[in-house]
Amino acid sequence: MKDKTHSTAIELFDAREREPLINIEGRVSHLNKINSHSQVNHFKDETSVIIDLKNGSLSNQVSLCKLLGYSKAPKSLQDLKAICDKDHLFHVKHVCKTYLDYCKKNLLIQDFSSLSITFKMRKNNGSFIKTLCQISVWESHENQLTKLLIKFIDINFISPESNLAWTLQADAANRLNFKNLVATKYINTFSPRELELIKEICSGISNTQIGKKLFISSHTVATHRKNIFKKSSCSSAASLFSYCRQRGLI
Repeated sequence: MKDKTHSTAIELFDAREREPLINIEGRVSHLNKINSHSQVNHFKDETSVIIDLKNGSLSNQVSLCKLLGYSKAPKSLQDLKAICDKDHLFHVKHVCKTYLDYCKKNLLIQDFSSLSITFKMRKNNGSFIKTLCQISVWESHENQLTKLLIKFIDINFISPESNLAWTLQADAANRLNFKNLVATKYINTFSPRELELIKEICSGISNTQIGKKLFISSHTVATHRKNIFKKSSCSSAASLFSYCRQRGLI
């Protein structure tokens, strides 16, 4: 079993690349906010739980009650799912399951990888807080994963926006492989041509510029854009980018 020590601010960074985990939302400026917050509050709004994968039970969850204001501690993984924002739950479950399966098939990444994901959790008073959840393998036995460590950090002080985001803390090859695995569930949402246009739309360039780049008319681009927004229920390039990032499509 891994030797886990008390969390410190430095644990918010990838040990090899010194990359801030909060970059999962693409905002490098968050790094300064995390540093200033840690100096004042020493990340008192964080907690960790251990999940036994054999029966889904939790341990070390008392501090999670304090973070969320509950008098009764969650006892199982099902209890955690019940307090996750319903709008995020489907994607959270898919990304987490993909990470678990990936670790099972790629034993060498267990000791240095972790999954970081932001989503909203419901407090006892009915309000929601945005949390940074960092998941890593805590224990394995005979090449079988037995326990996971999940660290929860209240990051409402950064931004209360509800967008879900995630990243795998690993080398570039593993990050790409993992992203593609997440995307397999959603890849048929768009046609290959639409996926090509999505990358251009999310870059912020105009229909005319996209048309010139892909050798199609701006009218054709506009038609594709309309269909893409309809399929994704998005209304802007920014929301489309978030939608596709969540699903590993870009």
